[in-house]
Amino acid sequence: MIHDGIRTGEYTDYADAARTHGLTRARITQIMGLLLLAPDIQEDVLALRFPAGREPVTERHLRHVFGHPIWADQRREWRPIKKRGETEAADALRRAEAGR
Repeated sequence: MIHDGIRTGEYTDYADAARTHGLTRARITQIMGLLLLAPDIQEDVLALRFPAGREPVTERHLRHVFGHPIWADQRREWRPIKKRGETEAADALRRAEAGR
């Protein structure tokens, strides 16, 4: 949406998009960086489930992954992060269920 908005002239740049959406330019840049992830990694990230406030995979984790322009390299970097994130998310969900 934002990328398309810049391309079509809806926003002049990331700073304009950030103002429109009440975000900082830095945050928009972080979000847009996620578009550099291989499509299957984007799907994995969207499929993560965890209790609110217990995000096992953060943008900071992903920044290291999308820093690699080759998708095969991204996948190699993503695998251990995904595994750790899934384990932490499952543990957090079990704790949340036990606390109910």
